[in-house]
Amino acid sequence: MLAPTRRRDLPSAAMLPAGSQIAVPTGQIAGALRLLSVDVRQMVATYELMVANQTKAPLAAFCYAVGAPQRGGRLRWSSITVPPMSSVAVPIDIELPKRGPLRKIVAELHADGAQLVVDAEPPSIRRSFGMVKAAGVAVALGLGALAVGAYALERPRVAALAAPNHVQSGATFQAAYAFGAGATSGDYALDAPDGREIAHGSVSAQSGVLTLKVPAAHAERRYELRLTARNAFGSADRAATIVAGAQPLPAARPRVAVHLPTVWVQDETVPSGTPITVRYITDAETGTVKLLDQDGTERASALLSARGSSLLIAPDVQTQEDFRVVVVARRGSASAEAQVPVRVVHADAPPAAGAMPGVADPAQAAPAAVAGDPVVMPAKSFASGEGIVVSVARHLPNLRVSLLDESGQELQVVDVSPDDDRVVLEAPRVSTDTRYTIVATYGPGTSEESVIHSVLVRAR
Repeated sequence: MLAPTRRRDLPSAAMLPAGSQIAVPTGQIAGALRLLSVDVRQMVATYELMVANQTKAPLAAFCYAVGAPQRGGRLRWSSITVPPMSSVAVPIDIELPKRGPLRKIVAELHADGAQLVVDAEPPSIRRSFGMVKAAGVAVALGLGALAVGAYALERPRVAALAAPNHVQSGATFQAAYAFGAGATSGDYALDAPDGREIAHGSVSAQSGVLTLKVPAAHAERRYELRLTARNAFGSADRAATIVAGAQPLPAARPRVAVHLPTVWVQDETVPSGTPITVRYITDAETGTVKLLDQDGTERASALLSARGSSLLIAPDVQTQEDFRVVVVARRGSASAEAQVPVRVVHADAPPAAGAMPGVADPAQAAPAAVAGDPVVMPAKSFASGEGIVVSVARHLPNLRVSLLDESGQELQVVDVSPDDDRVVLEAPRVSTDTRYTIVATYGPGTSEESVIHSVLVRAR
């Protein structure tokens, strides 16, 4: 499966060409294909598949080439999954046929209850018999390399690197880091101003804290700390500049027993009513995560988690608004605080009751399971005090299911064992119909993933 590449300049559904978009009950989806390049020697054409998913559910995209019918021929296709409320652009290699015409390039976008098909014209190529023969040999020898090349889109990434701007010459200091999910190994290097490497070593492939020391000096010097994430398909670097002074820093802060070196949000822009995933590295025992508006008013809050991740629910806004996520970490009487910005944009209103044929309330319709999701909701509407049944479709490491209220507070949590085929949560007792969120979380450390379902609890 190809990994989508997010780009800030991708078009919305309304901006893609006419005939390439479709409206579904939960929003709009759109797609387009365009030719990037053609390798005549290898007989491979590279197309860019652009997808805008303005719905609150993920969709699946399949791309393949349509040629002249061949006896016993096989269809080769590439697939991606596009997250909710996002746009992606993916380069896709299309193998050109050794003989016969190539009619068109097709992309199928599959959403819940809808399908959109877009196509593009094939490249125009003049081929000699010798070229076709050479291309056929190259394709036959390179099938394995093409399969590996698709995986290469999952590039390693350094998600965060937090180091002090100033340190005391000859004294130790700490730097925190976190890698993206694609990294399998990593290393660091500390370089002197003249380019000499004064420290290096391997690091954990997830996250951690480095303890380093710069040599004693009588003058101020600048050092560069470089962190590299690696996997089988490449590497990614991130650097931080550290100034070491011979004299103690002025107005030195008292030493504290709690550390909060870095805080970041998974998505810098989120639609109203959707979760904001806040991630952090800390050794704190307790703390809070709050969402504040521009006036400093608290709009959502959650507790600090030992897993290094908390969820806040974005408030309802009419236009886009900027907020601050403030993380306060505590251990005993010591505390540390950090904050990051996040933007909340207006989300389209949900479809009215009866918009789905045969269903009085869309919240009562059980959605189809998305491929790869660890849990499935057989129903999405429950009576007050009733058991909320969550079916376990796949057993994944550290799988747990939580029930959150509208402010993002965790009300119930259940750890899923390998023998469980379902878990049951109790629907809160309410006097008016209220929406809650079911969150299934899995995976180790900073690379953990979340699957989110919305449920309605009806008053009796």
